[in-house]
Amino acid sequence: MDELTRQRLAKAAKRLSSQTSPHVAPIVTPVKPGRAKKIYFIAGAFIFLAAIAVFFLANRKTPSPSRPSAVPATIRRHAKFAIFYPEASKLPNGYILDAHSFSGNDQAVVYSVTYNTDQKIAFTVQKKPSEDELKAFYANQIPIRNEAKVPAGTAAIGVLNNQTFVSLPTESDAWLLITAPKDIDQNNLKRVLQVIRTD
Repeated sequence: MDELTRQRLAKAAKRLSSQTSPHVAPIVTPVKPGRAKKIYFIAGAFIFLAAIAVFFLANRKTPSPSRPSAVPATIRRHAKFAIFYPEASKLPNGYILDAHSFSGNDQAVVYSVTYNTDQKIAFTVQKKPSEDELKAFYANQIPIRNEAKVPAGTAAIGVLNNQTFVSLPTESDAWLLITAPKDIDQNNLKRVLQVIRTD
């Protein structure tokens, strides 16, 4: 090999070694149009559901605790009617629902409210009679009476056996018969009647 050819080969080798390697483009797999729509739909649905969950969590109301019943569970189980009683926290000042006074069976439930230390209002709850039976009872037992509309029903207030007497047929299936001292404060008695409820 002559000198001229050797120089040409050396130049060519030098030129090849000085060139950078060609750029290799990354392989990109094109997303099919149908698949792209599916991905966008799933993402949108997820965002929508997350927004609904956040809304309901932010606006949910904490449930108010249910009031405990004053009536013992054993008595409630045997009674064949709703048991109405005055709500203790709403009674007039000095009037106390005696939680230990509850007794009864499937025919009647009795309990009492005390006031002025030794005075007592006695309650009897039983199955409500028919309208005709109630009319006959009123005509025979308390022909002179005042009526007062209360949340539980319409109370008939009169005097029986030298005591204040109240008949309260409820809007439900129960009938309350209430006796109290003749000299009970009538305003306080009406306040007691106003707060009678059932569980």
